[in-house]
Amino acid sequence: KINCQFMFGPSVLVEKNKNYLSIINFFNKEKINYSEQYYKLNKENIGDGIDHVHPNFKSESTIYYLNIINNFTNK
Repeated sequence: KINCQFMFGPSVLVEKNKNYLSIINFFNKEKINYSEQYYKLNKENIGDGIDHVHPNFKSESTIYYLNIINNFTNK
């Protein structure tokens, strides 16, 4: 058995639309671990795209995801 968790990557505001809900429903149906938390990008920490962290914030975003992973593995 592989113990894994799906996580959404850094992004601007994630719209919880039909596609998003379809993914979440799939995860629930297939009993796939996931976190709806994600590192939110704004005008201060965005890099060169809507899903890229500015280099000055790479450490902060890495720590953000590390905390999610640690919470998942410490269950």
